[in-house]
This record gives sequence, C-alpha cells and structure tokens, in this order.
Amino acid sequence: MKLSIIGGVAVAALAACGLHEWLERRRGVARRDKAIETWHDVDPSVRADRLQRLTSSDPSNALAWYLRGCEAFRLRDLSAAARYFGMAHHLDPDLISAALLTFTALKSAHSYAPDSDAWLRELVETWREMKLPHNALDLVSDADGVLDKEFRSAPESLSSLGRLAWMVDARLDRAAIRELIQSRPTWASPLFQS
Repeated sequence: MKLSIIGGVAVAALAACGLHEWLERRRGVARRDKAIETWHDVDPSVRADRLQRLTSSDPSNALAWYLRGCEAFRLRDLSAAARYFGMAHHLDPDLISAALLTFTALKSAHSYAPDSDAWLRELVETWREMKLPHNALDLVSDADGVLDKEFRSAPESLSSLGRLAWMVDARLDRAAIRELIQSRPTWASPLFQS
C-alpha cells in the first residue's frame, strides 16, 4: 500500500512538472505571437509606442524587447536599442543576435553618422570580437518569421551577418550595404557569402 501511494505521488509530481512545462511553452508561444502581431499589425509611426506598451505590460517577452530594439535602431536611438537588445538577450540567452546587436549599438551610439557605414564596421568588428562562426550560426533565425519580409528582400550575396544588418537597418543604410556589395572592402568580408 505504501508503495502504491509513493508511486501515485511520484506520478502526480511528474504530471505536474509536465503540465508546468507545457504551460510555460504555451505562454512563450503566446508572448511571441503578441510581439509578432504588434510588429506586423500596427502602423510604423506608432510601432515604437505599441512595443513600449507591450514590454511594460509583459516585461518577460524577449521577442518584444528584441523588436523594440530593432525599432529603436531604425529610429537611430542606438543607446535605447542597446538597452532593449540587452533585455532580450537577458531574458533569452539563445538570442545570439541580440547580444551582438547590444554591443554593436553600444559601440556605435557615439560614433554613428547617418551618411556613413560606421555601424556596419562596428557590427563586423563586434562579430569578430565575439568569435561567432561565419556560416555555422544562422543569426537571422533569432527573429524567424518576424522580420521575414526584410529578410526576403536581402541580396543573395549577403551572409547571415549581412542579412542581419539588412533586416535591422534603416532604408538609408541599405544604400551603404549595396555599395559594399559592389566595392567588397576587406573589412566587410564577413557580410558576404564566401
């Protein structure tokens, strides 16, 4: 009898753990869906405000912080972008591109000029400092399905790192990336397919 009670308790404990994990996965999916919906379904002129509201109401939503970082980057508020990407990486350490973009934004915040490729140089330098593998790591998969429209519009000659830059940057910098594709300076080689 004692064995059946102990066995029943063990089964109940395992079931409770499984239910908890299932609920956490469901919450994560719901958070991701809400962040994606906010990114896609609002006018870009109010996107920053909506993402701010989302991260205020759900501060554990890593993808919402990531997208808030993307929006701040596009608005050229690099200090804020660094904070938001940092929050995303803190909440989800598997968001490797969030760590890369955190440090890139921090290093670029004081040197960025809208008509230069300075932030792209910082991105490449930070990638090298972090010793991230060139082809083995698909940095773009972090925001899979979210920034896919931008991803599809990226030139095929770009590497994962180049596609990440393409997705995150503002339209102005896409001209700089296109110029780099043509000139292929040595420092920019990690932005291109081998």
